[in-house]
Amino acid sequence: MLKESKVKKEEEKAYEMHEDRIAAKKIVEEIAAEKKHAVIRKAEERQAAMKVIRDNQEEKKRLQQKEKLRKEAETREIQKNIEMQEEKQRQREQAMAERGARIQALMDKMADVVDNKDKELQKR
Repeated sequence: MLKESKVKKEEEKAYEMHEDRIAAKKIVEEIAAEKKHAVIRKAEERQAAMKVIRDNQEEKKRLQQKEKLRKEAETREIQKNIEMQEEKQRQREQAMAERGARIQALMDKMADVVDNKDKELQKR
């Protein structure tokens, strides 16, 4: 009986050790799975962060392009206004020159009339 008891204890001990090995192996597998999931999760987070960065860069480029187009349009509008102002100035200068020429022509005509009247008066 003692021998049977000893054998039974050894069998129980062997069974417990077997169960402990199975539990340890299961824990090691769980830790390995957790590490694998952590690596995968970290890679996914990194990819998500990179996507956010790329999206931000694309948005920044889009906004810069939009700002560039706005500035170009504004520059064209300013240039157009400058050209219109220059054209108006040229027209004013031309109108002043034409007016000055008409006035000068009238003055010359009046001078001729006065000269003619002077000559007529001197002849009399």
